[in-house]
Amino acid sequence: MSTLLRMPQNESELILNAPKRKEILKEGPPRNIRNNILGKGAYGTVIKAVYKGKSVAVKIVNNLDDCNHQTMRNESHVLGWRHINIIRIFKVEISMNFAIVIMERFLGHCLQQVLNCTELPLKHRVYITLDVLAALMYCHKRNLLHMDVKPQNVMITWANNENPLNKCYTCKLCDFGSSVKISEQTTTTKGIIKGTVRYMAPEALKEEYLTSSADIYSLGITLWQMKYRRLPYHWLECNEMVAYQVVKNNLRPTAWPSRKPINNSPSLSYQCFWSKTLVDFSENPSKSAQNIIKASKTPLGTLDESLDPETMFQAGNATVNPIKEQKYDDLYIRCWHNDCSRRPSGEVLTKDLKELL
Repeated sequence: MSTLLRMPQNESELILNAPKRKEILKEGPPRNIRNNILGKGAYGTVIKAVYKGKSVAVKIVNNLDDCNHQTMRNESHVLGWRHINIIRIFKVEISMNFAIVIMERFLGHCLQQVLNCTELPLKHRVYITLDVLAALMYCHKRNLLHMDVKPQNVMITWANNENPLNKCYTCKLCDFGSSVKISEQTTTTKGIIKGTVRYMAPEALKEEYLTSSADIYSLGITLWQMKYRRLPYHWLECNEMVAYQVVKNNLRPTAWPSRKPINNSPSLSYQCFWSKTLVDFSENPSKSAQNIIKASKTPLGTLDESLDPETMFQAGNATVNPIKEQKYDDLYIRCWHNDCSRRPSGEVLTKDLKELL
């Protein structure tokens, strides 16, 4: 049984009622919301707000072209879904100029930020993969491919867990803007390139028919990255060259010495520097944390330690088991097999991962 540490409501947060949503869809992000901004990027702005009494993150997308319109429609594929390992989407609205996606908001980091600052012991790499795999299997059973599995799209939400695994977090798969509905008759689809090139399966790069194994391939690349903490094919700067080498020469990531942690700002424990973050980007993280502690009745020292990635994942304290590490390597290598029919299914991968615990 687990309880996510969600963000407390703030009196200054935007109340996202019907008139306010209509105003945003017509004019874009409201003025004077600097303290409510969670992130900004070329795609638009993410702000914190209150929707039907819940603290939420609202993605406001501007400069809508045909591609952005399709991305917003793809986000609605998981509208109303309830799964512990999938980000909840409460509402998607699209107008001629702007679109909004209303999502749940909680305390945590994206996986990429965790990898930037600490190494992950084997058991935590396995726990994270099992959570992401559970999300993917749920999607696949509902004829949906995510098509953009990567560390930036995995949120790690701290939780008060009561389980024998000593796992104090839950992982959620986010950003379904590249997702693809599969035909129930053929269980395959053919379409334009979607996702992030360095994580894409060869059949996706070649715009061939896709199956759930395309997501398994991307998950395999993510498993490699969780171990070596480097951008896949980091020695190649050009994405076009990556795509060419993957398709023509069956190029895959290879073993590299693990990166040293990046020096992060003191507020790392409360922020995720992912442009699409759902984490509270408060100007006063200490005060924000104290509010959460008060709401969850958790002692200050306990929450401070649990929010630090290095402490949370017990980095540096785990004993390396060479045999299990080799089995872990074998798993991700099987995931990125060039023949999609020879990649493991979600069920097989789940079984093999659990044997590593």
